[in-house]
Amino acid sequence: MKSKFLPFILLLFAVQFWAQQPVTIQLTEKDGLPDIEFYDVLEDKNGFVWLAADKGLFRYDGKTFLNFSHPQKRGLSVFGLFEDAEGRIWCNTISGQFFYIKNGKMTLFTDLKDELKGQLPEFEVIQNQLIAFSEKGVFVIDVATKKQNVIKDTSSASPYYGYPFHYKNQLYFTFDNQIKIFENKKIKSVFTFSNKRIQTTNNAFCNLNNGIFFSSNFEGKQHFFIKNDTSNSFKECSVPKELVNKVIVNVIKSDDLLWFCTNQGVMVCTISGDKIAYKATYLKDEYITKIIKDKNNNYWFTSLRNGVFVMPNIYIQKEDFNGISNQIATLCNVESNYLVYGTTDGKIGFWDKKNNKWTQFSLDSNAKVAQILYNPTFKSIFISQDNQSYIWNLNRNEIHKVSFFVSSKSISISANNDLLNASYDRATVMKNPFETVKIGTGKLVIQIPRFVEKKGLEIKNDIRFKRAYASFYSSKYNANYVGFVDELMQFDTQNNSFTIRNNNKPILALDIQETSDGTIWVATFNDGIIGIQNQKVVAVLGTNNGLLSNQINKLKSSHNELWIATDKGVQCYNTKDKTFKNLTRNDGLESYTISDIEIIDNTIFLSSNKGIYSIDRAKGFKKLLQPSVYFTSVSIQEKDTILQLNYELDYDQNAIKFSFNTNGFQSNESIQYQYKMQGLNTNWLTLEKGNDFVRYSSLPAGNYTFSVKAINANGIASSPISTSIIVQAPFWQKWWFYFSVIAGVITLSWMYFKVRLQRIEKEKKIALEKAEMDKELVFSQLENLRSQMNPHFIFNALNSIQEYIVTNEKETASAFLVKFSRLIRIYLEHSRLSEVPLEEELKALQLYLELEKDRFEDTLQYSIHVAKDLDLKNSKVPSLFIQPYVENALKHGLLHKKENRILTVSFDLSATKEMLICAIEDNGIGRTASVQLNSSRSHSHKSFATTANQRRVELINKTKKNKTTVTIEDLQDVNMNALGTKVVIAMPLT
Repeated sequence: MKSKFLPFILLLFAVQFWAQQPVTIQLTEKDGLPDIEFYDVLEDKNGFVWLAADKGLFRYDGKTFLNFSHPQKRGLSVFGLFEDAEGRIWCNTISGQFFYIKNGKMTLFTDLKDELKGQLPEFEVIQNQLIAFSEKGVFVIDVATKKQNVIKDTSSASPYYGYPFHYKNQLYFTFDNQIKIFENKKIKSVFTFSNKRIQTTNNAFCNLNNGIFFSSNFEGKQHFFIKNDTSNSFKECSVPKELVNKVIVNVIKSDDLLWFCTNQGVMVCTISGDKIAYKATYLKDEYITKIIKDKNNNYWFTSLRNGVFVMPNIYIQKEDFNGISNQIATLCNVESNYLVYGTTDGKIGFWDKKNNKWTQFSLDSNAKVAQILYNPTFKSIFISQDNQSYIWNLNRNEIHKVSFFVSSKSISISANNDLLNASYDRATVMKNPFETVKIGTGKLVIQIPRFVEKKGLEIKNDIRFKRAYASFYSSKYNANYVGFVDELMQFDTQNNSFTIRNNNKPILALDIQETSDGTIWVATFNDGIIGIQNQKVVAVLGTNNGLLSNQINKLKSSHNELWIATDKGVQCYNTKDKTFKNLTRNDGLESYTISDIEIIDNTIFLSSNKGIYSIDRAKGFKKLLQPSVYFTSVSIQEKDTILQLNYELDYDQNAIKFSFNTNGFQSNESIQYQYKMQGLNTNWLTLEKGNDFVRYSSLPAGNYTFSVKAINANGIASSPISTSIIVQAPFWQKWWFYFSVIAGVITLSWMYFKVRLQRIEKEKKIALEKAEMDKELVFSQLENLRSQMNPHFIFNALNSIQEYIVTNEKETASAFLVKFSRLIRIYLEHSRLSEVPLEEELKALQLYLELEKDRFEDTLQYSIHVAKDLDLKNSKVPSLFIQPYVENALKHGLLHKKENRILTVSFDLSATKEMLICAIEDNGIGRTASVQLNSSRSHSHKSFATTANQRRVELINKTKKNKTTVTIEDLQDVNMNALGTKVVIAMPLT
């Protein structure tokens, strides 16, 4: 296909002016902006941005908006921001109140509601005086004493004192039809406006460094005046037509431009001497109330209806296509006069730099324009779409449709003007499709390149059949470089190949460029940028040495500069001094999806999915000041504490969190922090961008110094700030605790051995006592045995046996003898034991009473009662213990009674089931009569019950928890006559 075009005249297409606008970021509710109606903006010396709004006063620290208020404040709105020499921020309200903020607190300075009557004055704080200008005069209030003076000029019947402007130690203001100076509490006139009264609104002063600019509106139009330092009067100058009917609210001079806040946007003008020329309008639909330029060269604009706008970089501008597609896929520089671009929807556009005009037209299909390449030798443009390709011969205004470089990934001009093409399935060298045609005769002969259709784009060599991404021809090395899907290769003109590797690893190239020092720079998919000379890797650029990201989108070289588009910003690398300069979103880049880079003279063009950006090559990189970091809070155990230089913490209060910040526009996105905790580590550690705190969950005991510093986008680091922390050791790690433990161990050891010795001594004593007791118990048992085998009992028993023998009662004698022998045997067996089962004791007691009954010749009636719940086999009693009490009942109570002798012995459990109760009851003569009878005998038998048995009770009780008790009760009738005796023995069960 062949078509005719007029590309440089572009008469066939709609031509429009190429509009450029600096990128402006609007702060919204999403950013935390608390209002949409703003009146003033101020940056203080610490980098905080203050905003006076309809809803109050706010301070912005780069992340959040903090509101300041006062309980006596009437209404929400504040105006007139001002910072005095002491760093106090002043503001006022329409109701006459003046406030200042100091140490994070809003203080009411004075209230002039009665004096001002609802008028909003303008003011400044100079030399410790608040000077307010109003219709009522100039109020001068001493800040220290609050003493108030009102100064008036009586030369006008209805004066208005307004628009104070401080310039070189003089305070200018407007008055009626004059500009005056307030100095030393006196007013003097400087300039008169031809008896034309100045309006009370729409006036503005501006500092020109070497003079004063003043704008005012009277006689129904705008007037501009300039006063040079060498002149004593204001000289009127012409007003650009674009500003004649605008309401000018404020004006500043910055970057050699005049910036006018108007009701229809920001008007920017150039100024040279007294010549003012219109340049551009920004934010044309906004009512702008104030402009400032902060320390990092960001422009802040407050508006009356749509909040706050920030222009990060006036030297980065976005090209306005007026509704035409912004999806730019590729760029191409044509003769340094035209910028040609292709879009994702099949359009080709041109920018005429000289005339600042652009046009755009569509190709045959709406497929993406993949690549555009210009060959200056033959003045031809090669265009590759995803489904078609073209060669545009600009000399003959012809465009030829071809099919040899469809869907190219990269196109380069190779040796002999051949075409090096990298595509989805191969890398190809195509023959030069042009020939030179002579036109004219004699001296008028000229040579014109002409596209030869028969020869056109003949395949010269398919150098590799596999997917290729990048291509580049180096005239220095006379070699082609191709980045394939799995390797980077260099080919000479004879198609000899060489594979280039980095540390024996393949290089996966995405783009290739060459700088003036002969270095071939290769952008990789995810390994940064690799520099190659003579087939060897000589440099590697990565995030460890300044690259914003190892993922590269595009490269472009110019002399010793390498322009780099990454997924985190755009950089310029100087190959001589090996330094980076960076551009990020904070500089106005709306997108990091950069598809191409082109350079025309001193302008860098970036294409993206958001459109085309232009960057002033010399001024595009802002000179950022050194950031200043400060602590915002310190929390201990998740509780905020007072900010201080030193912290001393207990061992169990060792969880600490440090939060910090750096003031500035969107500082959380542009600032990266490094920190270290001296005592834990000596190297600086880097936080991820956006993180602004460090937490230690459990600091061990010791002395530490925590330091943090901020690093901005250009790699400039702040001075570190530090705070010291002492974490006390737990008490068990302190010297006194060790001393106490050692002393305690020694003391405990001494006490242990002392107690042990005492216990041994006590055990010895107890053993001796026990031995003595056992000895006494044995003696007691022997005594019991002797009492039970006393001569009288034995003699009586033997006499009874003898009597039975004499009376020839052999069987009775034999039975008696058997019982007697059995009893003696039981006594002898029990004498070896300290305790016997109750069952055995009952047997012995039964035998004894049977023998005694025989001796009493059947005049004795006895009975033994045993409770049913008694365990006779497992319940034990002291051996030879109960029988003596029974014997006493017989011998002392019943023996002296002639008849009806009754003896009852009972065994039962106590109520607690812990004691055995043995009751021995007789109906004898009683203890009193028995004592009298025994005392009349000269050879009376000594009673065991009152001697040995009592001694044995005492011995038994020494070894028992529950004590044995013996109680004796005299039984008597109502007339106190003896009825017998009852002995109750309570013994613990064992």
